[in-house]
Amino acid sequence: MHFSQIKASDLILCNHIGEVVEGDYPVNRARLPEIIIPLCCRTSGKAKCLNLSPYAAA
Repeated sequence: MHFSQIKASDLILCNHIGEVVEGDYPVNRARLPEIIIPLCCRTSGKAKCLNLSPYAAA
């Protein structure tokens, strides 16, 4: 899926323990530690955004 195809309704907002605050999709709890820890370590800024896609490649 290309970024141009993503709508606001496709996004979720979750808190630091992985609970969905807004959105209709579940959080992949298996990947939560590898997502949350690096984001929490960055103290600059008030909010953080991360995109995870099943089509992303390393």
